[in-house]
Amino acid sequence: AKLHPVWVAFFLLYFSFTYFAVLNVVTGVFCQTAIESANLDQEMVVQAQMSARQQYVKQLKTLFEQINVNNTGRITLKEFEECMQDERIGAYFASIDITVSEAFSLFKLLDHDESHCLDIDTFVSGCLKLRGQAKSIDIAMMMYESRWATSKCLKAMKALEDEIRLLHSIPGQSARLDSQESAWMSSEPSTIGPAVRLLI
Repeated sequence: AKLHPVWVAFFLLYFSFTYFAVLNVVTGVFCQTAIESANLDQEMVVQAQMSARQQYVKQLKTLFEQINVNNTGRITLKEFEECMQDERIGAYFASIDITVSEAFSLFKLLDHDESHCLDIDTFVSGCLKLRGQAKSIDIAMMMYESRWATSKCLKAMKALEDEIRLLHSIPGQSARLDSQESAWMSSEPSTIGPAVRLLI
């Protein structure tokens, strides 16, 4: 017996709906699995990076203890120079991706107050920054600090020029300032103040 065309159309519609429904479910399962796998991979990468950082910090603290032979909690420049003569210390620096020359530069850069000593936190944070190649943000920060320092110097120079013009405008001060400037220019560096000697 022949089926009525309406039943055929209904069957085809039902088959198509069921087919696409099952296909969507299967696709959804695969997508969910892929998303969960990606999230898991990302978490594993983060955990691996954190673990590597912790291990690196541990190595730096061990290195600090080896250099700090007096157990004072601070590395002096003298201790540092003496320990760098030891090939094992140099090899230890090399094992954490820091060359000996970089290590000396690190000490000079971190010794802001020129006390010739570093504590463990300053040493570890400095080595963490020194490790690897410079990032774009590091270069951008250096450029920003350079522009900021240049701007400050220009403002200070302008303020000084305005002050000098003001003094020259006062009656009787112009000749006195000229004589002082001439004496200053003819002075030897040893007779000039410490701040000025730095600029010569």
